[in-house]
Amino acid sequence: MKAFVTGGTGFTGRRVVRRLIERGYDVTCLVRRPETAADLENLGATLVKGNITAPESMRQGMTGADVVFHTAAWCELGLTPIAAERMARVNIDGTENVLGLAVELGVPRIVYTSTMAVLGDTHCAVVDETYRRDSPFQSAYDRTKYWAHQVAQRYIDQGGPVVIVMPSAIYGPGDPHPIATLIRLMLRRRLPVAPGADTGITAAHVEDVAEGHILAAEKGTIGQSYILGGDLLTVGDALQIIARIAGVPAPLLLLDSNIMRPLRPLVSWLERRFPVPEMLSSETMHTLGCTWMVTSAKAEQELGYTHRSIEEGMAETISWEAAQLRKQMTPASTRWGTAALLATTATLLVISVNFIRGRRNRT
Repeated sequence: MKAFVTGGTGFTGRRVVRRLIERGYDVTCLVRRPETAADLENLGATLVKGNITAPESMRQGMTGADVVFHTAAWCELGLTPIAAERMARVNIDGTENVLGLAVELGVPRIVYTSTMAVLGDTHCAVVDETYRRDSPFQSAYDRTKYWAHQVAQRYIDQGGPVVIVMPSAIYGPGDPHPIATLIRLMLRRRLPVAPGADTGITAAHVEDVAEGHILAAEKGTIGQSYILGGDLLTVGDALQIIARIAGVPAPLLLLDSNIMRPLRPLVSWLERRFPVPEMLSSETMHTLGCTWMVTSAKAEQELGYTHRSIEEGMAETISWEAAQLRKQMTPASTRWGTAALLATTATLLVISVNFIRGRRNRT
């Protein structure tokens, strides 16, 4: 079986490639920079230099494929408007290019990687693939992946051999996403106050999600979507679990999102004038208090998908992150870490006190 994979150098894509090779697939990976994919080549993958925004660069590698995995996407919060336009070209136009070429070449099966984010805020309800969003877009990523999902659905409606997988919030060793940011801050003791503790997520380990991709290719019904989820929890729950497993103090304060909402205009003003870290961007602020609570019951029943517990997955992830931290720690970084801790604590405490005073004055 020949598989063509986009996004093979990504967090999930690398695991998909490895599992395909372990199963005996002949894997071709589309990569922008072959030098970043030496590990995939060492595993036995064939590398093709190209880009999903340039359809012809994919033609030779995709020709003759039995299955195409389109995992490539740009996932980031806090982008400038110009960067958000580039994200649209990657996420929306890139999906059009990959799926369109695969259909043109007669590839018998296409697995498209969407996201549970296309469902929007679930308002604390646990929902499945049939849920239709009734909330505004919280970010450029949210918006572009929603419209990319519609591209995939259009190909399905036209008879294209597409199966959609919808991973939930992915975490694991080497995670570039927000969950790993929280782990790193906790391990460095730099998260004394945690805003948005009521934000709800469904956390899935990257290895389980990678396996779900292959199960979708081998067992999924063409035209169907499958949520690849995990345990349901709030950000506050996640921080308590991280603290317990890592043996570090939990944040002193877990603040609900309503405390941060008054700061949104200020953050928007600041990021128009200065560089703002992703975790403090207005897009991140808009996600606070939302819930993305989903069930993977359909994938479990139809594909045999399984997921590990958050405790098991976090223990592995924290161990990996702690090992990386030990390699990076220096006396200077420790001093700056202490200063950052004090500054962050003071700032968030002032915000909290002012908010509480404001509420008292209104009552």
